[in-house]
Amino acid sequence: MSPQLSLLKQAKAELIALRADAALQKIQEFEKILERSALGSAGAQKCENALRDIQALASAAREGVAAAKRQLIEIASLSRRLETYDEHGRRVGNAIRNQHEGRF
Repeated sequence: MSPQLSLLKQAKAELIALRADAALQKIQEFEKILERSALGSAGAQKCENALRDIQALASAAREGVAAAKRQLIEIASLSRRLETYDEHGRRVGNAIRNQHEGRF
């Protein structure tokens, strides 16, 4: 296995392990190696496939984060309308506020 392909496989493993910074480091090392030495056609095809896998993982992670963000916004919105009660049975409003509230 070429050092370039090895770095891409390591980057993929880092992404799967949710270590994006480490994955980025591996990809940057991959770029530096490519600047110094060229790939053969077979190596280029394998690296292209590995890069597609990494791109798919990164895209899925981005979509997952966006979905989680939408869910948190919805939960925060719904929780603002909740009325809760303290230990004495008195109604208390929810203290959750928009972070930008009161700013101009």
